[in-house]
Amino acid sequence: MTEGLYTAASGMLAQTRNLEAIAGNLANLSTPGYKRDIPVFTSQLQDMLEDPLWFQTTHPEPTTQEIVEPDIAIDLTDGPLRRTDNPCDLALQGPGFLVVQTDEGEAYTRSGALSLDSAGNLVTHSGRQILGEGGPINVTGNTWGISPRGEVTVDGAITEQLQLVEIPAASLQRIGDGLMLSDTAPEPLDWTETQVKQGFLEQSNANVMWEMVSLIAAMRTYEANQKMLQVEDQTLGTAVNDVGQV
Repeated sequence: MTEGLYTAASGMLAQTRNLEAIAGNLANLSTPGYKRDIPVFTSQLQDMLEDPLWFQTTHPEPTTQEIVEPDIAIDLTDGPLRRTDNPCDLALQGPGFLVVQTDEGEAYTRSGALSLDSAGNLVTHSGRQILGEGGPINVTGNTWGISPRGEVTVDGAITEQLQLVEIPAASLQRIGDGLMLSDTAPEPLDWTETQVKQGFLEQSNANVMWEMVSLIAAMRTYEANQKMLQVEDQTLGTAVNDVGQV
């Protein structure tokens, strides 16, 4: 009798997570290098097709009273580029993340809104050092630049190579300040598919029109599940109060 209640509750919970993801995407439309969140819904039918014993192993005691909560994935597609002509601004075209040194260890970012500290090190807006293959990137000199292949030159000589790593989207965890951590060890990435654009910033890959359309759809779906929950509750009440008296 209560299966419909759990189905409706699962739908409402899924759309709540969906709305949270959309709200985060809209709030970060102007955040350099931001990658939008996407709700991911696991298909139980697909799991059962791939493993006929899946339901028995995950549900040793048969029950239909289960609320399925969606996961949140990160969309790693490139965002559009905006020219700034600031030599400290770096944009990545293609896969990969910059490596940032934090107090807790290495973190990863796509935000190339950088600056120079008092020692001439390339740092994030919060003062964390950007790492090259040999350590922090120092550009003390008269002139400096970074080539499309990540080679750091100071006064015409190559002094460092920008470190770039590849991380699967499923392994990423946001920790704030534009930084991410990885559940798995990141793999060094070669420069065959990725280029650095100095004097540019990668913008958020969230699109305001798409997010607004998704927002409206999520709200309507939530309302539909809410109405279904009310109908199921009324039906259950009728069964208990009226049919039970016959």
